[in-house]
Amino acid sequence: MNSTDIKLYQKVINAIRYRGLINIDKITVRVTERVVYLEGIVENENERNEVATCVSDLFGIRSIYNSLTFPYRAKKYGTT
Repeated sequence: MNSTDIKLYQKVINAIRYRGLINIDKITVRVTERVVYLEGIVENENERNEVATCVSDLFGIRSIYNSLTFPYRAKKYGTT
């Protein structure tokens, strides 16, 4: 990782931590030539989108590959 990638990596980690609602322990962040790769598990689609949004707001990132996943939870309907 070059020095620019190291700085961007720290910015990404700090941005995710700053949100505070997302468990960063389950997220892997890699930065290569200003491209951010997000991998891991979040609670739901909203968290997945929130991570991508907070990272996309950072200056210096060329692109983001968001491979974050979330468990499928079927909606429960009342039984009769």
